[in-house]
Amino acid sequence: MSADARPVPERLSEPAEQRAAVALRAVLRALGAGTHHLSFAGWSPDPGGWTVADATVAIGTRHGPGMPPVPGATGELAVVHLALALALEGRALDSAVLTSRTDHGHWAGVCAWRVRRGWLHPMPVGSLAGAVRPCGQVEGPPRFARAAPVLPAPLHLAVSPSAVSL
Repeated sequence: MSADARPVPERLSEPAEQRAAVALRAVLRALGAGTHHLSFAGWSPDPGGWTVADATVAIGTRHGPGMPPVPGATGELAVVHLALALALEGRALDSAVLTSRTDHGHWAGVCAWRVRRGWLHPMPVGSLAGAVRPCGQVEGPPRFARAAPVLPAPLHLAVSPSAVSL
């Protein structure tokens, strides 16, 4: 967490946490097998600061089992889950993005979703492409921006009226 990052709250409303769990499961299911580095960043002008969270999830690889259960997640994934719930709830953050960097598997590369209207929507590849290339003398392999999978919004989960404004 950076010096100006705000801590993620420990608890949010049950519907927000449920919606975030459904969203994370949809992301991980869409990405499939591989090692996924999830990064969340959300901005709030009041009191002003970033909410950030990062987690690494290995699915269907020699480093990890099949699909991990998100409800009751622990460690880093629990922090991403709570940060995403905060964004999906729509009260505290003006803008938020969830990024996945996948090292191998079907979705090798980087893709991202913006939080809008209480759900995750694919971020345009063009918006992401410039941010994933190494700069100047920075060493490391280039990251390839990929189109994020479209995640079907769950109809059975209520969206709070404040989430619609995002």
